Parts: sequence; structure tokens; C-alpha cells
Amino acid sequence: MNKHSEGRQDKDSQFNSVRSFSWLGYQLVTLVVMGSSPIRTAMKKIYQRVIDPEKGDCMRCSVATLLQLDYEVVPDFINNGWHKTLALFMKDHGYLYDYDYVWNPNVGYLEQPTAWCFINEPERDVIDFFPNLTSNHAINGLYLATVYSPKYTNPNEPPIAHTHAVLCDKDFNVIHDPNPEYKDIKCYPYSKLIGYNGIREVFKFTKL
Repeated sequence: MNKHSEGRQDKDSQFNSVRSFSWLGYQLVTLVVMGSSPIRTAMKKIYQRVIDPEKGDCMRCSVATLLQLDYEVVPDFINNGWHKTLALFMKDHGYLYDYDYVWNPNVGYLEQPTAWCFINEPERDVIDFFPNLTSNHAINGLYLATVYSPKYTNPNEPPIAHTHAVLCDKDFNVIHDPNPEYKDIKCYPYSKLIGYNGIREVFKFTKL
């Protein structure tokens, strides 16, 4: 299921050449032409093996892709107390995860629509919101993020009932969705309401 971007080989060239294309800090494509034998390497994308509303492995696959690790090396976060397991795993790989996030500034209005009806809304600058997102919390230009599940989101349940892990860039474009069923997705649930391509939150990882 892995998909690799490929460079275009200049068939008329008589000389060996190396062409490298960089995207978001990843070496997505390296094309080495030796005579007529190209060698290609690409960002390794890990896709889900468990698609389930309660015990899916989207987080596992997103973290594996973010760190460029094999699926088997990454823990099963969901079934093992995922906050603590993720923090320990990221620390082992050189990053601090302190249970902190950068938030979509509109998500509170969706998930708690009556929260501020009779009280003053708290100062919004006490929380990190997307306009303040910095590269300090990215890994090679990518961020671990969540969206509302395209498959399991139910308008009769709270929006937060089913979230889904993905990777995005600094402009909130989803770069990798680990669910192969979503390869042709046009938009994520509630994206028209909350903006930012439907991304709910971004995890804050800090390099140790």
C-alpha cells in the first residue's frame, strides 16, 4: 500500500546524475541514474492494519511514518494507555511529549457550543492556537495531528467521540492519512465549520 513519489528520468542523458527533491524537510525522492538503472528512495508511509472505531491503529501508523520506523517497532498506543506510552516512546527517540497541544481556535465552539452562553469566554491567548504554530514542534517539517473520523463520526454523538490521527504540514495540509480507505478523500468532517482542513489539534513535540 505504500506509495512513492517518483522523479522523471531524462532518458536522453548520457551522463550519470543525481537528482534530489526535498519537500517539507523529508528527502522524498532521490533518483540516481546509472546508465539505464534508476535507484529510488522515498518517505516510507505506514498504513493501518486495524481499522476500528475503538481500537484502530491510526496513531501507531502516523507516529511510525513521522519517525520513519517500521510498524512493528512502534507500540500499540490505544490499548496501552496511549498518553503515557506515547510520551515514553517519543522520549526514547529524542522528543519530549508533555501532553500538550496546539489547538484549532474554532474547535471549542463545535464541541462545547453552549459553554460561553452565560459566562465570559476566557482569554484566548492562554491557550496555544493554530495561528501561533511554530516549527519547533514539527519533526522534519511534519506534525502529528487529529481530525474527526470520516468513517465513524456520527452527528448523533459528540464530535470528539471518534478522532483520527494524521500527519500535516505547517499550512494544515494533510500529508499522510494512514487509513488507505481515505486516499481519495475530498474533505474531513466539520472542515467547513472549523476551517484548517478539519484538523482539531496538533501534538507538541520538542526535541530533547
